[in-house]
Amino acid sequence: MQRFRNSDALAFRVESVSQLYDVKRDRLKKITVSLPIDRVDDKMVAELQTIIEDHPGDTTLMVRLALPDRTALSLQSRTKTVDVDRRLLTELQSMDLEYHIN
Repeated sequence: MQRFRNSDALAFRVESVSQLYDVKRDRLKKITVSLPIDRVDDKMVAELQTIIEDHPGDTTLMVRLALPDRTALSLQSRTKTVDVDRRLLTELQSMDLEYHIN
């Protein structure tokens, strides 16, 4: 932004315009799903696996296991990547899981 001489007006200059799809494809690198270790059981793992398999894509999948002593262990899936879309996020929210998009 640049201030004009003798004025309170500001200039706003657009440097680039991209379609939202292109921004998602080019800038979305990973999604991290946080799992409290005390809630992890066979049912949760199976449900999460089904959700992941229903959303194949190119985004790296990270899993963050939150331990009771407030530390965490981050794991990257070597074989699974996902398509981060509204359905995936809704399904993670329905499982009451936190996620971070990076």
